[in-house]
Amino acid sequence: QSLQQQSPSLRIFIAPGCGTDSYLHYEDDGQSQSYEDEYAVTEIRKRSGVSSCVIEIGERRGVYAGMLSHRDYSVVLGGLDREPSAVVLDGNTHIPCSYDPVLKEAIFTLPSILSDQACRISVKY
Repeated sequence: QSLQQQSPSLRIFIAPGCGTDSYLHYEDDGQSQSYEDEYAVTEIRKRSGVSSCVIEIGERRGVYAGMLSHRDYSVVLGGLDREPSAVVLDGNTHIPCSYDPVLKEAIFTLPSILSDQACRISVKY
């Protein structure tokens, strides 16, 4: 897939460690030179402790031609020494999760989400 082809899929790697961190995901149409004025950003925040992690994906802000209305997130949570006991989306939807003990990674995929809506993922381990 080239950088010019839009994809609704976004894979997020959440680095290990306690504390807070954030990332600003930038996107544009991938074709024009309008990237300075026509773009969108989504803030992704992580807050983690010894036994839990909260990941917040903010609403997309901005506009550009051909923006996709939905996003499919796949999340890799690294540095875990045990399998999560629960992954919950927005306080009420339990998300299936796979765990690789060799890589110490938990992987889960969220249902398709409207790009202009925020979501919160709570992980207990």
